[in-house]
Amino acid sequence: MGISSLHGFTDGEALLGPLPSPWKVRIKLDSNGYDKIYFINSLTGESTHEDPRLEALPSHWEELEAVRTPDDPLLFGRFRNKLTGEVRNSDPRLLPEALEKRGVKIETFELV
Repeated sequence: MGISSLHGFTDGEALLGPLPSPWKVRIKLDSNGYDKIYFINSLTGESTHEDPRLEALPSHWEELEAVRTPDDPLLFGRFRNKLTGEVRNSDPRLLPEALEKRGVKIETFELV
């Protein structure tokens, strides 16, 4: 088992649709030397780690600054639910329930 790439899934297109122009995806090293996804506006030069396809983070969630651990995925963010205290290393806007609310049809399949 190893790393793989599937065209159309690399930048979340299958779940979020195409990245709107003039935005481009870039991977830069963060201050700890780990890869982090950034979105660059090729017209203005603006750089953000917030995906322009996503709505604002729900008010009961906050993004945390965190040092990546060996248990974290290569590209990740850490988020805390302010109501429950739950901390996760993935964006809650990409949970199956949140994607279904956006109209994404969720299917389970196995790659072998």
